[in-house]
Amino acid sequence: MKILCSGDIHIGRRPSYTPVGGDGGQHSTAAAWQRIVAFAIEDGIDVVALTGDIVDRANRFAEAYGPLERGVVALSKAGIHTCAVAGNHDFDVFPKLAANLSGDLFHFLGANGTWERFTLTDDGCPILHVDGWSFPSQYVHESPVGSYALSEDTGVPTLGMLHADLDASGSRYAPVTEAELGQCPVSAWLLGHVHTALVKSEPDSPTILYPGSPQALSRREGGVHGACLIELDGQGKVTPRQVPMASLQYDDIDIDLEGVASEDEFESRLIQTIQEHLEKAGNEAASLRHVVCTVVLTGRTSLHRELRSLAEGMKDDLAIPAGDITATVEKVTVATRPDRDIEAIANSGGNDPATFLAGLLLSLDKEDPGDECSRLAEEAIRTIADVDRSAIYLELDRSSKAVSGDSSELAVSLLKEEGMCLLDTLLSQAEDAQ
Repeated sequence: MKILCSGDIHIGRRPSYTPVGGDGGQHSTAAAWQRIVAFAIEDGIDVVALTGDIVDRANRFAEAYGPLERGVVALSKAGIHTCAVAGNHDFDVFPKLAANLSGDLFHFLGANGTWERFTLTDDGCPILHVDGWSFPSQYVHESPVGSYALSEDTGVPTLGMLHADLDASGSRYAPVTEAELGQCPVSAWLLGHVHTALVKSEPDSPTILYPGSPQALSRREGGVHGACLIELDGQGKVTPRQVPMASLQYDDIDIDLEGVASEDEFESRLIQTIQEHLEKAGNEAASLRHVVCTVVLTGRTSLHRELRSLAEGMKDDLAIPAGDITATVEKVTVATRPDRDIEAIANSGGNDPATFLAGLLLSLDKEDPGDECSRLAEEAIRTIADVDRSAIYLELDRSSKAVSGDSSELAVSLLKEEGMCLLDTLLSQAEDAQ
């Protein structure tokens, strides 16, 4: 038996980045749902399981109804059952949508926060139970597992479905623990809420999995996205694997510029590295059409001072093709080093700003950078936080490391980037004056 699990589609929401001049429609969440339906029909799936937040918000009823209706009807005509639960985003709209969907094999489970079972049969004999629970309101502060009391059927595999926050004590989004899920008589738990795929499998415990969102919605959701294909045997053994389905992907790419000494070499190295990345990504995901890159430039190069302007100058217009996939560069971080011996400069015994700065840069790479560097990092963290809280930026995507809590790493990275440029400038000025 084969089950295709997806969740957090958020029909009605747009990815934070849409390629300029490209076909934005193919990167929509509705198009992601269409790819799920097409795969299920082509692969002969028995059940499509949707783990909540299928619709983005209540005001997306009109936008979501058409794509959902077409998908559910197509699945029903192919003899494929669809089981779905509501999450915190669609707790009110999805039950309304479900009541109007015309697919004969569509089953909305767990309305009003009450556990409900759908049983798949073959010649009148049960071959699969699907137990589901749906969000009754936007926030649920207690675990829904405490009210799970559906009868155990040891002879039939059982899947538990809910939208929940795993091992997140104090969460407002149905917090559950791995321990309590492990005590329930199910073969596997199919969860929604987390947009990154996750599978937990322990001996003598049910498999716990998040399928992740089928289409990346922002830079925070990097890497491969798709749905989870679950093969289930008659004894309840679960074999899951991710099926890439996204058309748009956000990736971090390191580009080593060691020894690069000219603008032509820089452009060639950048394009070659990104194309190699695209070829590999395309081999993993046939549906992929666009990669949004966050590029980190590394290595020692005499172009260090010019790299920021070179990268920014080409970033907005650069589109790199490889087969059916195109890459654009959203952000560039210059983490290169000047083509200079920083250790020799720091240990030269001089009493000039360049010697002092070289010493600080070496200290920033140490596990214990010392008091001076720590004070610089703390000041940088405060500055980043002040800028981030500025009213002018409140409407922007809150995906920076300053917001996510990793402000220390961001501060050190920025200090090193600016420090390297300053050191190269100081040394170049000294050389020009000689």
